[in-house]
Amino acid sequence: VVEELDPEINIASTAFIPEDYIPDIDQRLSIYRRLSRLQSAEALADLKSEIADRFGPLPSEVSNLLVKIMLKIEAMAAGIQRLDFKGGILTLVPADHRVADPGRIVALAVERPKRYRLSPDQSLQVRMQSGELQKPFGSIKKILREIGHYVNS
Repeated sequence: VVEELDPEINIASTAFIPEDYIPDIDQRLSIYRRLSRLQSAEALADLKSEIADRFGPLPSEVSNLLVKIMLKIEAMAAGIQRLDFKGGILTLVPADHRVADPGRIVALAVERPKRYRLSPDQSLQVRMQSGELQKPFGSIKKILREIGHYVNS
């Protein structure tokens, strides 16, 4: 039995559904429940459209929440159990039981040492380029997809 992966996403951003955006607590909780169950980028895009249609343009807090959910979906696909982004350093902790070939993570760090570094605790540190720091969330998404493709192929 494969244990379900529920990645932890640690990024400094204000991410929640403000009470003044969705005043009804039951509706807010319903949206949170639906967000917690999403498994694909397509489902996230559909829910984002639905929220905007029902409640109007997304405030930044909701946009940030949706970005975190998107990163969580990408982390699940890449077999990452924890993602930390702080000070321009992205640290990824793989869930060995969810990666097709965990040795590929080591190989990735060896093949691309200027980009990736494997720390003693087996987390993967990613050096982000200055251009990537301009739009870090999109860059992190791309990195997760790259790692997912690499370790699961």
